[in-house]
Amino acid sequence: IFEHMVRAASLFLLLILTRSAWALTPMPDANLRAWVNSNFPGAIVGTSIDETHPGVQSASYLNISFQSNVTDLMGIEAFVNATTLDVSNNPITNWMGPAGLQILLATNCGITGSFTVPWMLMAANLAYNNITTLDISNASQLSSITAHHNQITTVLWPSNNQLSLVDLSYNQLTTLGSNLYLPWVNTLRLQHNQLTAVPY
Repeated sequence: IFEHMVRAASLFLLLILTRSAWALTPMPDANLRAWVNSNFPGAIVGTSIDETHPGVQSASYLNISFQSNVTDLMGIEAFVNATTLDVSNNPITNWMGPAGLQILLATNCGITGSFTVPWMLMAANLAYNNITTLDISNASQLSSITAHHNQITTVLWPSNNQLSLVDLSYNQLTTLGSNLYLPWVNTLRLQHNQLTAVPY
């Protein structure tokens, strides 16, 4: 009996040590897990992603645009070294992202209402959505914003910015707002709006 108890205790200890070697982050979206399984075999543990997986740790470019019907990005933050995220063509409702993300591609994602661009982004492509209010007020590092073919009526601009490319064509803008300040812009696309005056 004692021998069986020792064996059971050893097995239990092995399971604990093995599990502690993982850094598991919940990833509830089955379609997102399927994408991870396909691109990083062995990184999915149950309904979580293993942050310590070598492929997860080294990935810098994440392209989920061909994995249809991802709605929840929870767990994508496990890719701590990812700088570019392409989630185009997915109906995202729960937005998450790696802490070091610099470029976001989110065209044709069915985004509606107000969308806030995260502060750390340097470039964002949000074309072909149904955004009505675009909030880039905290995105002081942003150099490129592409948001054509939306329903934008309001833009909240940053007071201090690095914007060089702004594409807001094919929207519903009647004014660009009173706090517009674009000292570095060299490309400004505003065609097919309802503007009567442009301050540039």
